[in-house]
Amino acid sequence: MAKMGRILAGTLCGLGLAFLLGSLVYFGPAQKEEPPPSTSSVTAVTAPSKNSFVGQSACAECHSGISQLYESHPMSRSMSSLEHPGFEESDHRTSFRVGPSLEYVVERNGGTVRHHEICYDADQVPIYDQAVETTFSIGSGSRGKGYLIERGDLLFMSPISWYAGKNVWGLSPGYTAERHPRFERRVTDACLSCHAGRVSHVRGEPDRYPTPKFLELSIGCERCHGPGESHIAFHRSADESPGEQVPLDSGKIDPIINPSKLAPRQREAVCNGCHLPLEHGYLRYGQSYHDFRPGQDFDEIVTAFVEANPTSAVEGESRAVSQVMQMRESRCYLASDNRLGCTSCHNPHSVPTSTEKQNYYREQCLKCHATQDCTETTPRRNELDHDSCIVCHMPKLAADDVPHTSQTDHRIPRGRIHLDPASVRPLPSPLVTELVSPFDGWDQRLTARDTARAWGLLLTAESEKRSPQQTRYATTAEERLKSVVADRPEDLEALGSLVSVYLTLNRRSDARQTLDQLLKQDPQNEYGLIQMALLLHAEKDWPNSLQYWQRAMQQNPWIAFQQIQHGQTLVKAGRIDEAISAARRAIELNPGFLAAHTWLAETLPQVGKPDEGEQHRKLLSRLKTRPK
Repeated sequence: MAKMGRILAGTLCGLGLAFLLGSLVYFGPAQKEEPPPSTSSVTAVTAPSKNSFVGQSACAECHSGISQLYESHPMSRSMSSLEHPGFEESDHRTSFRVGPSLEYVVERNGGTVRHHEICYDADQVPIYDQAVETTFSIGSGSRGKGYLIERGDLLFMSPISWYAGKNVWGLSPGYTAERHPRFERRVTDACLSCHAGRVSHVRGEPDRYPTPKFLELSIGCERCHGPGESHIAFHRSADESPGEQVPLDSGKIDPIINPSKLAPRQREAVCNGCHLPLEHGYLRYGQSYHDFRPGQDFDEIVTAFVEANPTSAVEGESRAVSQVMQMRESRCYLASDNRLGCTSCHNPHSVPTSTEKQNYYREQCLKCHATQDCTETTPRRNELDHDSCIVCHMPKLAADDVPHTSQTDHRIPRGRIHLDPASVRPLPSPLVTELVSPFDGWDQRLTARDTARAWGLLLTAESEKRSPQQTRYATTAEERLKSVVADRPEDLEALGSLVSVYLTLNRRSDARQTLDQLLKQDPQNEYGLIQMALLLHAEKDWPNSLQYWQRAMQQNPWIAFQQIQHGQTLVKAGRIDEAISAARRAIELNPGFLAAHTWLAETLPQVGKPDEGEQHRKLLSRLKTRPK
């Protein structure tokens, strides 16, 4: 379920964020794996406000100064369209090689940008040149940009990304030269809820975006301050004066959210929603990634897991993890009684220029350290970049081009003057010895059922990995999830995870029964349709398997491997012509698909098409002998 169900049932895409690098977290010792379920009562989940969004231009009518200032902030450039005549990364044809046989090309022709994958044979003659149009860039460009492909109401990510630190093009994060998802990686709600301003979103249809897909391209004012309709109406009404936030129905106080006025947990939730990478995070029942509103707790929407016992790195090393978790390890945070937060040092409306940076952050440090002088000598401090606090206490890390990792050491260590950036090591992925724990102690606030659900989803994801603990994780996940669906049989996410658990445990009958339950409630569930098609294929029920394949292909016809799986069922059903069409479609999506070329080379001569079969045989030979 985590392999596909996170996309299809509304959870995180494992790597998703387009331009997201996810590290997977394994469980540690068995005795720590099963925390007792919480028995505390949960604060009621806040329903999404009916207060409507108005867009940043409406905010700028009264807040023009701060709106203009915000235009310099990277968040204001979190997404952009590629329709304009040029873009800063490249205004012409640009290419890079990955090994001796693969070349990637970025090419603009007027208002169209195409990304190419070109494969060469042993003689460096092109075998194929696949070009796919991209329509949006994702990322501000501060570290880099990824690129999105529109296909119907779905979005996919290109394997090509631009990295600002070195001003180079390369494979997107998570892609390797040996094997990667090419142009088939889905972009999900989890990605766009952070990188886009507002998307066209139909509730109950996760990861699907009708046209126009983006109602507001980049992150705007309302992401941190909440929908502005009531705020504008308030100021256009009687003689009311802005004040601190109170419930919208009071009618007396300005309803706009000022995050600085919120309690620490709700204040930090505004930032954590996007700056805490959710390698293991699961939507609460009935929620979507587009439901969060400033003023809510983060765990009203998502139950997130992080390392249970983060430890400081040894001298001269650090870990490429999120700014949030690094900050929480710092002495500054631990001594602040949770008062220190992201906006203690960062202005969410602007960023200092390179010439302003040292003095700006020194001023932030001196808000708390004005009476305690630095222990380093003045000559040495001046030698180290003009008496900068951050050059010593927030040294640069090596992973400056990797999305969702910290560029500077937010643990604010002491005595790191002689840090060699080359010695900084990234966080190993996956972890194999450390346990994860609920972020911010949400298990102490949620009900036992919600806590069991979150652990069940996490254990399901772990059970899908081939490890000695696979069966134990699946069995424990089953215990958690069965209790959840017994109380809440309409929980599609839990049902989908149970399907995955039963498949891991090779209990096909239970998987089939659970799939029936899932698809009865959500007939278009892509994950459920594919798994049912595969189960019926294994049972040699070809006609019924094909019915589910047809429905699955209607939902997403853009995955080459699924086209081949569909074709295998067509062969068994004796529908060879349709199977050939499916194999051809697979090659359109992935011209280097060896299995598809092999099958067509063998099958086409048998149906009176020897010349076409010979073409595939020759292509297959060139693909197999190309340099690796």
